[in-house]
Amino acid sequence: MRKQEKRLGSKRPSAAVLAMLLLVVLMSSQVKSFTTNGTQKTFEFDVTSGKNNNLQSSSFRNYLVVGDTTATAGSSNFKTEIGLLGVMPYLNGEACQTALECVGGYCCSSLCSSSACPTAAVSAASAGAAAGGGGGEVPVQEIKNFTIDKDIINAVIKQGGTYKTKFSVKNTGTVGLSFNIDASALQDILLLSDTQFTLAPNDVKDIDATIFASEEKKPDVYTGNIRINADGISKSLPLIVEVRAKKALFDIVVKVLPQHKYVLKDEAVEANITLTNVGDLKPVDAHLNYAIRDIEGKDLMLGSETLAVYNKVSMTKELELPFNIS
Repeated sequence: MRKQEKRLGSKRPSAAVLAMLLLVVLMSSQVKSFTTNGTQKTFEFDVTSGKNNNLQSSSFRNYLVVGDTTATAGSSNFKTEIGLLGVMPYLNGEACQTALECVGGYCCSSLCSSSACPTAAVSAASAGAAAGGGGGEVPVQEIKNFTIDKDIINAVIKQGGTYKTKFSVKNTGTVGLSFNIDASALQDILLLSDTQFTLAPNDVKDIDATIFASEEKKPDVYTGNIRINADGISKSLPLIVEVRAKKALFDIVVKVLPQHKYVLKDEAVEANITLTNVGDLKPVDAHLNYAIRDIEGKDLMLGSETLAVYNKVSMTKELELPFNIS
């Protein structure tokens, strides 16, 4: 019995060593392996990526290789070639995710193209052109406007006389304009060279203006507006014409003082008036009428007085503007 126990005792270390070796072997076999969910089978594996990679080993059972072209898996006992099914690349205009899928070599905004993808600035310009109806150019904003080179026309003529001047009209917009000039209210003292014409953008038209008075025209101050119209835009050019008597018995000069050229409502306009008796009768009583008149010929303020004039009389007259004027 003692001998038998000794023999059994001598075998116990060997069993422990075997168990440890088995544990080591089992642990090392799990270093490169995976288990499928369905079969619960365990496989050793290596993983690689890229094109035409060769896998070589003497201790694996299966390899799975995914790539663009055929890959090779091999061992000392077998060799397996695995690859993906090749497809034709997409043509221009077809949906894509990467440039590799396109025959043209570019994937722009998820569509295949044979040209490089546009930058943000070019895309914005193209979008603007598309919004304007195509043509490849950004549309220009349509602007209609024109200018007149004069603020007012003043003229002093005698009965039977004429006065010639001109003014210019310029198209300052981005489209062509058709013009019509209305001076019908001044037709008995004004003649224009052109009343209907067209102007392209930045073009200028010179209009000759002839101011005249007949022999029978009453000496007075005549006023009015030359109205210039173009495609819904209307502007006015004021005209002031003083007609004097051809054979005057009195020469009258009226000068508005500089500080009274521009005044506000309820302020006064001050002017120097000089009357010169050029007739043979001296002295003579002169009946003087004066008024403040707007450009349409309406009297805003009236006054009158009688003066005895021998050779010359000078005076300063002050007229107060009414508060209710425009």
